[in-house]
Amino acid sequence: MAFQMTITLPSGIQIENAYVKITDYRGTGNNAFIDISAFKDQASMNNGYPQIEGYHKLYTFTMNIGSTAGDLLTQAYAYLKTLSDFKGATDVLETGQTS
Repeated sequence: MAFQMTITLPSGIQIENAYVKITDYRGTGNNAFIDISAFKDQASMNNGYPQIEGYHKLYTFTMNIGSTAGDLLTQAYAYLKTLSDFKGATDVLETGQTS
């Protein structure tokens, strides 16, 4: 999964329809740490082009540990959707994903 959204670089340049995804994640106890990167679009990421320079974000959140909570990655995307940074972002499913 990833998001399609407009991002703003520190220079003020906006990139519409950027492909924004979690590129690294880890958890310890209830604490989760996620790294977010952006690419020009999904095809650029799939073809091995580098991430957009100047757009790399780190987030932390408290995981819900339990049988119905979902895995860390599922919870991470659900958490991101609650943040104003991701308001208006559209879900992008990758090959083989259904939700």
